[in-house]
Amino acid sequence: MVGSREDVIWLAGLFEGEGCITVTDQKTSERARRRWEVNITGCDRDVIERVQSIVGFGFIRKRKRTEPGWRDYYIWQTTRREHVYVFLAAIYPFLMSRRKARAREAMAELPPVRGRLPWTDAQKERASLRARGLL
Repeated sequence: MVGSREDVIWLAGLFEGEGCITVTDQKTSERARRRWEVNITGCDRDVIERVQSIVGFGFIRKRKRTEPGWRDYYIWQTTRREHVYVFLAAIYPFLMSRRKARAREAMAELPPVRGRLPWTDAQKERASLRARGLL
């Protein structure tokens, strides 16, 4: 995350209103795996581009609406396990209880680096502080 503390607080507020944490079960021939995703949706491209600039990863997609009177909208999202973890760790202190519980569930399952064991609570706290620029 490259944003300031104020940016991260703004991002957490936007995520509370327009964001989503999703998980999908994926099965391959070798194993089953859960795919976590975070996204933020909005009609104003400049807001979604600001998310991208604060976070420094993920991508933006445009969705066209065909219904009369409906505006096109934009989605910032990331599915890379390390990025989902870093994003949630950064905004976690500023989330309300419902989203905090979902973020905790995701972070407990997501080792920040592929192939490593899940982080300890102390490692999670350090990552959160580092992501917010406090370390």
